[in-house]
Amino acid sequence: MGLTAATGDPVMCIVIMAGNEVGVGEALGFDHQAVIPYDKNKSLEENSGPDKALPGLPTCVFRGKEVPALLAVTSKGSMTSKILARALERLDKLGIYERTEDGPIPMVIFDGHDTRLQLPFLEYVNEEVLGRSRWRACIGL
Repeated sequence: MGLTAATGDPVMCIVIMAGNEVGVGEALGFDHQAVIPYDKNKSLEENSGPDKALPGLPTCVFRGKEVPALLAVTSKGSMTSKILARALERLDKLGIYERTEDGPIPMVIFDGHDTRLQLPFLEYVNEEVLGRSRWRACIGL
């Protein structure tokens, strides 16, 4: 799932896998068509990076800051309210949107899927920062 700004610029990639836990292979990715194939005689670090067999997850650059992908696992491989809250929390920790007392409040627009209406997401966006809600959330069609 990609989060984009209203300008269409990519902000963050969310990768959700079906299962019970995330393994090293999922966290590092595996490109079987890599320019530099996997070499079992090399270390994990030597096999990792752009054009290599273990390229890692996508990273976006937004407002001059690198925003690494958020990797999550759920039993069905679907979005949850907790994952949405974690994504916004990551953006906040990276300082993507400046927070000042009288400054703008970041806004997100989502469809009306039930994951947007559950407590983890709603509690996070409505948590007070500088006397106001952390995010403005528009939930609709």
